Amino acid sequence: MSKSHQADKAGIACSGMCAIHCALGPIIAFSSPGIVRFFENEWIHIGLLVLIVPIAIFAFVKGHNVHNNIKPFALGFIGLVFLLSAVIFEALHIEVEFLEISLTIVGCVLLTIAHFLNIKYQRLT
Repeated sequence: MSKSHQADKAGIACSGMCAIHCALGPIIAFSSPGIVRFFENEWIHIGLLVLIVPIAIFAFVKGHNVHNNIKPFALGFIGLVFLLSAVIFEALHIEVEFLEISLTIVGCVLLTIAHFLNIKYQRLT
C-alpha cells in the first residue's frame, strides 16, 4: 500500500471522527451538560484540523502526481475551506451553531469523497 493510500485512509478516518464529533456535540450537550465543556472545546477542533490539513495536502498532491486528475484535489480543497470556515466562525465567536455544524459536516463529507476518489483514480492508473 502506497503512502498516499495510507494518507487517504487516515484522512477518511480523521474526517469521519470530525463529523461524528460535530454531529454528536449537540446531542451530548443536551443529555449531559457536564461533558459538553470537554466535547465542544475549541482545541479539539483545532487539533483535528492540525491532523486533517497536512494529511489531505500530502494525499492529494501525491495522488495527483500519480493519476493527474484534479477532481480529488479540488473537492478536497473545498472541503478544507468549509472546515476552516467553521473553525474561524467559532474563533471569532460568531455563535451560529447550526452554521458551524453544517460547514463542518459538509466539509468532512467532501473530504471523505475526495479521499475515496483519490484512491479510486490511483488504482485505475
